[in-house]
Amino acid sequence: MSSPLLIPVGYQFLTNAGGTLSGGFLYTYVAGSATTPQATYSDDALSVLNPNPIPLNAAGRCAVSGTEVNIYPIGASYKLVLTDSAGVQVWSHDQVDPAAPWNVSTGAGTGGLDLLQIEALLG
Repeated sequence: MSSPLLIPVGYQFLTNAGGTLSGGFLYTYVAGSATTPQATYSDDALSVLNPNPIPLNAAGRCAVSGTEVNIYPIGASYKLVLTDSAGVQVWSHDQVDPAAPWNVSTGAGTGGLDLLQIEALLG
C-alpha cells in the first residue's frame, strides 16, 4: 500500500520576504502538538525514514545527505513547522491532512496550487 505524497522533490521553501530559505528546517509533529515528533518517509512504501527535522539545502528544498527527497506521511494529520537556519519560525500549519489537497505556501486545504498539481508540473 502506498502513501499519498505530502511534499514532492523539488518543492522550494521561501522566506516570508520571498527569498530562498537556504539551510532551513521542516519539523513534522503530531497534529495539535508542539513537541511530539511524527515520522515522514522519502518513499511511498514508507520504508526510508526522513530525519526530523528535515533539513533544507541551499535551494530551500528538503534534502537528506545532499539528496533531495519526497515527503510521504504515515496517514495521520500533521503539524508542520518551517524554520530558518537559526531556528526562527517562518510558519506553522496544524491539522494538515495528508489525504486532502493542501497548498504548502498558504496552508489552505482548498484553492491555489495543490501538491498534486506541483508534482505534475515538476514531472
